[in-house]
Amino acid sequence: MPTASEKNSWSCWGVSANAIVDSGESIVFDGTISDIDSSDDFGDWHAQIAFQLDTQNESILSLSTDSGLTLLQKDMIRGAYARGEEAGLFTLFFTANFKRSCNFGQMQQWGETGKSYLPSKTDKYALRFYAVVVWSSLYVRSVWDNVSGNTLPTTPPDRYTATFPDLRTPLCSTLRLPNVHVTAGSHTALWVAMMDHQTRVMPYPSGRRLIVCDNFYTRHFLASALLRFTDGETCLLGTVRLNLGDRWNKVELAKAMERVEQTERDSWKLVAAVEPISGWQVQQEQRNKQQLRLPKRSRTSYVGPVSIVNKAGFVVFKDRKVVVFYTKDLRDTVSTVRYSAQVGTLLLAATTSVR
Repeated sequence: MPTASEKNSWSCWGVSANAIVDSGESIVFDGTISDIDSSDDFGDWHAQIAFQLDTQNESILSLSTDSGLTLLQKDMIRGAYARGEEAGLFTLFFTANFKRSCNFGQMQQWGETGKSYLPSKTDKYALRFYAVVVWSSLYVRSVWDNVSGNTLPTTPPDRYTATFPDLRTPLCSTLRLPNVHVTAGSHTALWVAMMDHQTRVMPYPSGRRLIVCDNFYTRHFLASALLRFTDGETCLLGTVRLNLGDRWNKVELAKAMERVEQTERDSWKLVAAVEPISGWQVQQEQRNKQQLRLPKRSRTSYVGPVSIVNKAGFVVFKDRKVVVFYTKDLRDTVSTVRYSAQVGTLLLAATTSVR
């Protein structure tokens, strides 16, 4: 393994992947990168990537990327897999010095247009990838670029399902369900496909899998779509960023956060997750037409009826600051949107059931 001083260009370290596939300008890692080495200068950038079979820890292929990522067919190492029930959906930052000139064509253009500025990082510029990572072993099961700088007319889910065609029909069928509120061409649909991919390729004997996310990914509609797409096998757990949440849950969450902010440390409230009822778009359109007849000062925004989602909720917790957690694996839910102190028993039951 490289020394600590050599770990300064790539921030995903010691993870693993099965294959690299190029679909247009989309770079896919699906399985096990065991060793990465790169230099500070992006112009001299290179990587040693060893693909390994998990069962025998035997290197079956290594490659050098001095002139860009070498293209491989994913079926060359179809047998590679990773074990583990818990996984995470995160962002991998491949950082490098983009200010120096690069001389390897497509990677130069892609790197310059797809880079992100990260003021809080040591290396200020990076390429971002979405990654599904096994929690225990840090194996990467699926990686996909975040489309920054990608000018292709196709959507991220289209490019992903073009690489893994078996996902296309189930994904489209799931997104057409009336109780799934995820747009077909969105990044959220891509994340659903990425997390489902491990369920189909590497099913776990217990039939249950937990995905842990940071607050950029954790969203109720994503969790609901994932649960339906995986036939109830995969649940989502993670912290929540309020400004990325859906409008149906934002109001109650904001109120709960204000109340918890006024309490002492270690206080909490549990808020049920809700979804709009089927056909809310028609009701909203009809109401908007009625609002046009009123003076602007008299118009109000549409607030449609919602239903409480079974076994889904938000835990608003007061630590040094207020933190919001989401889970789709509560043991039970009750018929009120805001819970009282009596749900302390319910919360303990929920935390022990998230396995």
